[in-house]
Amino acid sequence: MQQVQGERSVANIYHLIVGKKSTQSIQDSYIYNLSKYYGIYRILKRDQFEEMIHQLIADGYMKLDQDGKGTLTEKGSLYLVKGSHLQLLSLNGEKFSEKAPAFLDKLLLLIQTMTNVMAGQRGFIPVIDNPLIQREVKQIIARHSLLSQANFSNLYKDLYSHLNTIPSSYADIFVDHMTTYRQVGLSKQQLALKYQVTVFDIHCILMNIIHQLLASIQQSSSFYVLDKIDLDHKSIPITESAQRTYQQLKKGMDIEQIAKRRGLKENTIQDHIIEIAYWENNLVWSEFITKKIYDEILQIVNHLNTNKLKNIKSHLPEYVSYFQIKLVIALENKKSRKEQTQ
Repeated sequence: MQQVQGERSVANIYHLIVGKKSTQSIQDSYIYNLSKYYGIYRILKRDQFEEMIHQLIADGYMKLDQDGKGTLTEKGSLYLVKGSHLQLLSLNGEKFSEKAPAFLDKLLLLIQTMTNVMAGQRGFIPVIDNPLIQREVKQIIARHSLLSQANFSNLYKDLYSHLNTIPSSYADIFVDHMTTYRQVGLSKQQLALKYQVTVFDIHCILMNIIHQLLASIQQSSSFYVLDKIDLDHKSIPITESAQRTYQQLKKGMDIEQIAKRRGLKENTIQDHIIEIAYWENNLVWSEFITKKIYDEILQIVNHLNTNKLKNIKSHLPEYVSYFQIKLVIALENKKSRKEQTQ
């Protein structure tokens, strides 16, 4: 909410947090540098979110205008600096939001399975009641021959090594969440009671741990077992409709042709192009905007230091379209993110 600065409604923020595959949510995640939060709480219900918003208002942390746009009060801003107990390790919702929940489930079931088998107990009730996850874990174990004392020790080494890199309170929560031969893992509700936080905090803490673990697995070759858990669930951070538009763009079709072929409005195709611009390096933007207009827009965006399209448009010539403004913002955002990772 602090990042958005009252330029979007709290409903937009909800859609971003649950990872709604819409042009608006995807664009917002980039425009406001919130891509690390995109989809981090996919199971959050709308009524739960609204209840939290009402509580924040009642406690004086934020206020809501008649358009449903929220802004932080001085108390709310101060809380972000001094009061928050959550440590954001390396959230990367844009990259991991879809795979993280399934990875956590497979990890928990793998831990339960290996500890039980090593203890000579092959009959147990799976902690994850999901046939797909159960089948995938069986396949992982068979493919890599994991049911050995050596791999059991390696699993311990992997977990010990990773948990040593995170806050001890987070490591404690994760260990208490594990089901082994000797213990039944605590549920999120039980963890919340034990550690005197909310269920929502527990979810975010677990996602923090898993996102950092996934990043470590991708960057390091020092894992023995955890890198065997399937990580090949690739997802492109755009809507399915935008992906179809991109395929047609690559065939040389223009906006008008694609709109007619798909029975969509040209504005919709333009929105798809904005989505594509945030992640695709090979988009030929010169087909949609001249260098002169690009520079004009960029100068105004930098001068005003805002993402409010109406404000930007009012300072530009009439011939400059909203589509072109959004395209420049998207391309500059992508360029900035690329520079930060180099």
